[in-house]
Amino acid sequence: MEKRFETLWSDVQKQVGLSDPNEIFLVSTTRGLKAIVDHKHKAKVSHHRWWAVVAGGAHVYATTEINGSRVTLQRYIVHLENPETPIEDIKHVSFANKISLDCRFKNLENRVGRQAVMRNRRPKRNTSSKYKGVYHAIQNEDVKWKSQIKWELGTMSMGTYTDEDTAARMYDAAAFYLFKGAAMFNFPDEIPSVEALAHAQQRIHRFRLRRAREEQSQVD
Repeated sequence: MEKRFETLWSDVQKQVGLSDPNEIFLVSTTRGLKAIVDHKHKAKVSHHRWWAVVAGGAHVYATTEINGSRVTLQRYIVHLENPETPIEDIKHVSFANKISLDCRFKNLENRVGRQAVMRNRRPKRNTSSKYKGVYHAIQNEDVKWKSQIKWELGTMSMGTYTDEDTAARMYDAAAFYLFKGAAMFNFPDEIPSVEALAHAQQRIHRFRLRRAREEQSQVD
């Protein structure tokens, strides 16, 4: 198990040790990790398979697929506590104790907009962007943001944007297609837009064709 997963699992175990075992339920995920939820949600949560997904290179969230859409465990719990609110309307949920696999309702804070993103984010490292797959791109003395993603066929550009958040979301759209549940998302609580997914699919298709042509030319 990687060091960051060991640290997170240790934090989870500490919370388990401080809790009444009759009031909690441990949800199994991938990577050998488990998440904590309130025992009353055991039946609902157990209906789904959960993946431990790394987001932004820093946080680990439990996610599943519901009706074809990726849903984090924290959003699902908020929905179970507020069934009148559709899951898709629950956008940002942060953690009071900063432990991203402690999804007991008392530990969840349903925030608005980027409040949750900033609440959960660790201090920024010395990189050109706070997001994964985003870099400065100077064009005509204007600072823009280049989005790119690395995968088995090489490094693929996802375009250049004036807005850093947009560039990060384009990375997420590509990661959604390429890596599925193992992806590291910048916005794990957001489903990539239809437009972003279409753009990513087109880029991936073109990149594959270009690589195929390059390989064929080497054979010829």
